[in-house]
Amino acid sequence: MNAALYAGSFDPPTLGHLDIVTRAAQASERLVVGVGFNPAKKHFIPVEDRVALIQAECAEAGVENVTVEAFSGATVEFARKHDIHLLVRGLRGFADLERERGLAEINGHNGFETMFLLARSQHAHISSSLVREVIVAGLCLDQLVPARVAAALVRHGAVTSQSQALAGR
Repeated sequence: MNAALYAGSFDPPTLGHLDIVTRAAQASERLVVGVGFNPAKKHFIPVEDRVALIQAECAEAGVENVTVEAFSGATVEFARKHDIHLLVRGLRGFADLERERGLAEINGHNGFETMFLLARSQHAHISSSLVREVIVAGLCLDQLVPARVAAALVRHGAVTSQSQALAGR
């Protein structure tokens, strides 16, 4: 079976992440989205909520061949657990390619193929780091994350105002 793994922290899940999920699901029979977490790290959204948010976004988009699961540790170990040898990575630009290429080479020597998907132009500037900066600055999130993710950020105290997070919706 043609299975792929798209792994990341998704803290928070962005419109760019969700676009890659949708496109990777179209390119594979089965896509596992691995939501990585480090128990020692403080996250904006707890891992179980990030899993639920991605599941809800996939359901709303009608993407049915995706499973979403939390994991900690090495991505390749998580892939082996699911008998997956194709790793999906989203690229926003040249800097991402430079960073990801080395990992893809190492993973390739260990039996994993990497498929790069270029971010669509409307999402190429979006990263979880940018979202965190926007949150700290108190700016609107409506062009960066789905409404339910903005609501989760409010619920978990990362954003102080529902109207601020969802302005323009």
